[in-house]
Amino acid sequence: ILMDNQLPHLGGIETTKEIRQNLKLGTPIYACTADTAQETSDAFMEAGANYVLLKPIKENALHEAFVDFKQRFLIERT
Repeated sequence: ILMDNQLPHLGGIETTKEIRQNLKLGTPIYACTADTAQETSDAFMEAGANYVLLKPIKENALHEAFVDFKQRFLIERT
């Protein structure tokens, strides 16, 4: 899941918490936010996000996220 911080009805952090706590889904969540405050990234991680990308997303940051995803979720299953 690519989760944005600014959603129409419920914020991204709250939605991430909902997915983790109530739906009990282990689906990887990669959060995106324009908020550069460390507290926002920390809140996403505490809510259950696997990775936080800062917007605007730079090519190297996106590449690092893909590498992280591959190492954590694809290699484990082979």
